[in-house]
Amino acid sequence: MAINNFAVQVNKAEIQIGNHQKTNQNKEQILQVNDDIFIKQNYQFVKFPLCEILYLEADNTYTNIFTQNKKYVIRQTITNILERFSLKNLVQIHRSYVVNINKIESFNEHEVLINNTPIPISRSHKDEFMRQFMFR
Repeated sequence: MAINNFAVQVNKAEIQIGNHQKTNQNKEQILQVNDDIFIKQNYQFVKFPLCEILYLEADNTYTNIFTQNKKYVIRQTITNILERFSLKNLVQIHRSYVVNINKIESFNEHEVLINNTPIPISRSHKDEFMRQFMFR
């Protein structure tokens, strides 16, 4: 019985260590230095200004970062990105979308248009989105 309990505890410890290593790997995929961001792509960090971000799109545990010229994919959730970085121009407008408020071409009650791409606005995020225009 004691050996069984020991094996269970060892298994739990291995899981915790594995989760900790995964968390550290995710944190190292995106870095911020002043107004620039570094994203790990193909084993190297690529730098671009934060102001070039058009929008972020959630895709399960991945986030697609769209700029004018390129799409970057990182293994980190939108929630983690928003919690870790001071991205004052990025506003969440949907569970799966965060937009750069300065890149919006037009919008209505249901969607935002950025770079000719329609992005939905959810009812739960609409009020927060509209507040961005009232306090600027």
